[in-house]
Amino acid sequence: MSINALAKPNTKTIFEKTHDNYTRAQTINNTAETLACYMSIDGYKIRYILRPNQRSQWFKATDTRFDFKDFSSWCDYIDNHPNYAN
Repeated sequence: MSINALAKPNTKTIFEKTHDNYTRAQTINNTAETLACYMSIDGYKIRYILRPNQRSQWFKATDTRFDFKDFSSWCDYIDNHPNYAN
């Protein structure tokens, strides 16, 4: 078992409101490793790869009634999830 299997990557998810009152979220990768991630908004999951020391694109909710509680984010080391490489 690799050391990556036990450690959680250092990421941060930030939220903000747009000028038209939609909530949006962005994940920041604070590691030197590539990460496999997803952002889920009310059950709709978007998979993406996050490069070392980079920010993801902004993911915007589709309705103004959604807020930060309706978002879910997850990231792990890409080496542990080879299906993300496809």
